[in-house]
Amino acid sequence: MVLFLCSFFLVEGGKNVSSVIFMSSLERQEPGGKQLRAFIQIEERNGVWIGSWREAEGSEHSPNTYVWYQGDRFDELMASLRKQLQERRREGFVPLIQTVNGPSGAVISDKARKTQMMIYYAECHPNEAVYEQLRKWRREQSALEGRSPFILASNRVLHMIAAYLPHTKEELLQIPGFGEQKTGRYGEEIMQITRQHNRNTAFPLDWVLGRIDVMAFSVWMEQEQEKRAKRDLEREEGKRKLLEASTEGRTLEELRVELSIPKRELLQWVEELDRDGYEMDALVESGLESMTAEEQQLVMDLFRQKGERYLKPIVQLLFDEKEQKQLDMDLVYEKLRLLRIKYRKNLPPVKPQAS
Repeated sequence: MVLFLCSFFLVEGGKNVSSVIFMSSLERQEPGGKQLRAFIQIEERNGVWIGSWREAEGSEHSPNTYVWYQGDRFDELMASLRKQLQERRREGFVPLIQTVNGPSGAVISDKARKTQMMIYYAECHPNEAVYEQLRKWRREQSALEGRSPFILASNRVLHMIAAYLPHTKEELLQIPGFGEQKTGRYGEEIMQITRQHNRNTAFPLDWVLGRIDVMAFSVWMEQEQEKRAKRDLEREEGKRKLLEASTEGRTLEELRVELSIPKRELLQWVEELDRDGYEMDALVESGLESMTAEEQQLVMDLFRQKGERYLKPIVQLLFDEKEQKQLDMDLVYEKLRLLRIKYRKNLPPVKPQAS
């Protein structure tokens, strides 16, 4: 079931009555060379999940439209859809990999498909020893830079580097997600690890496409889309809870425990909601209670002088290397992110330039 997020509303009488969350397309070869296309749809209607199947030549109210699930449990919805999809596959339907533009969207680009195949191959042929070495490097490097490890490289990028073992910068540039800037900055350190290991494959990586089991890859793509869809739904649900809690005088720490998410992700949600115009002042202030007015003003002055986009330069101005090693830097960055929200909220609106 290849799902793509579309999240649009069906409107009736000026009121939102249904939100279409996911759609998926499948096709079956018919006699005479014709293609029968069908769509799986998931919608949320007043708190009720509805999963349905519709064949292209049938109208919305025809016998060719079937409701597979209707209820309030998302896990039951997904289980029902998986079971029904297996039946449709036995009937000859195969999924179409599409973009996020809708049921009539274009098929995924060759470049994007190749990238997904490279990720899939690397996950099917893991090199755990090299992967652990790369993770150790990433952990140490991120500590030196005071940045999140995943800004340097995601787990998937490290899995691909471990699986394909690039030995030159030109080869490293062929790894999706590791462009020229990162190659120039970290390439030699990474290749000090990869060059220690012999490889059984070669560059360029065009051979990967011929080594992939297409049906197994399609199933993997479906699973990835489903996991991504579930994460998106959980994220939106979490942000809704955050909005509700922000009006109840709850603290950030209470919300972190209730939502069971890392503080960094919670702060990202607060930033996004504040940027979208929601009132986050009470939550922000609750996270800054331990800072004096003088400490806050010092940071605000540095934001005005040096800019607030990047926090590392601000940290370097506030603390020397010895102090940074002694401090809880996660807590420091948390306070700075909250102060940045407060600072940006007080900036004068940007006036449009005269044409």
